[in-house]
Amino acid sequence: MLRETWGPDAPHSPDELWSAAVTGSGVKSVFRYTYGAVFADLQKFPGAGAWHSSELGPLFGTFNRSTATPAEAAWSATFQTAVANFIKDPNTSPAVNWPKYLPGPSAETFAKLAYNGNVEPGNFVDPVASTSLDGPCDALWNRFVDFTA
Repeated sequence: MLRETWGPDAPHSPDELWSAAVTGSGVKSVFRYTYGAVFADLQKFPGAGAWHSSELGPLFGTFNRSTATPAEAAWSATFQTAVANFIKDPNTSPAVNWPKYLPGPSAETFAKLAYNGNVEPGNFVDPVASTSLDGPCDALWNRFVDFTA
């Protein structure tokens, strides 16, 4: 299962809750990611980052190829390959350095994709702790929901 969280600084994602529930139920092949928007022409303003579904153009190759930069075209091919790898074998990492997701604040199993112009197959994944994106949400949700029960 590929689970996405949108935006470079999204304060909360229900995907954290779903991903924790899915892994808690025994599913071992969850690969969670956030996308770092390398297509400048799709950003509302410079540095705005990604939003829901903004990775679909690169994934399906439906972006303006006449205005795309070489990095944008490379990202499209890289992301298509990663998703195809996952579809072919959902029990194996879709890309180098992309670990299976494990819930927990210290596990570096959350993948930041293409955040710093890294769009090539061997470098587009930066594994980070899920708290890098989910921390603000955890403080709130942990008051209401007990995931250890």
